[in-house]
Amino acid sequence: MPLPKNHSFRLLFRGLAAFKQDVLKDSQASLSVEVARITFGPIVKLIQDFVTIDQFTPPILEVGGLTPMGTAIEYALDFLENRKQTYKDIKT
Repeated sequence: MPLPKNHSFRLLFRGLAAFKQDVLKDSQASLSVEVARITFGPIVKLIQDFVTIDQFTPPILEVGGLTPMGTAIEYALDFLENRKQTYKDIKT
């Protein structure tokens, strides 16, 4: 897999790959960690719904215009709250 061209993005990509490997090494975490991907440039949108860590592939990140990070963080928090509610609903 080719690395991103931007140095900061290469470091972030390596960090995401290390995150995946570290979670996979932990038997309990590998069964419970889920990851979703949200992009925020130039618009905020869901790229990948929640998947287990073994299904997660660290993305090649690219610079793409404006970065509405505040909007993306709010979207991510709402998305996470919805996921938590889904788990609560399943328990009842």
